[in-house]
Amino acid sequence: MDDACQIYEQEIKKAKEKIGLLKNELSEVKNKLKINRKNLELLHDFKKISIKISKATYELEHNQSILKIRNELINSNDKS
Repeated sequence: MDDACQIYEQEIKKAKEKIGLLKNELSEVKNKLKINRKNLELLHDFKKISIKISKATYELEHNQSILKIRNELINSNDKS
């Protein structure tokens, strides 16, 4: 595997870890919102974390897609 593939794999790993941490944060905010639904700060945090999860998920999917394409190209070149 070349260096570029290793970089993409590291980025995938980082994104998965980031998503896990953000989901934990979101869960904590949700629990707090159950107690105090009108807390504007918590609502803001909920929205901000949700956006961060969306961004991290996009980055994860993007890197997975690039890695898949690179692997397919490498495999097709090996068969030639």
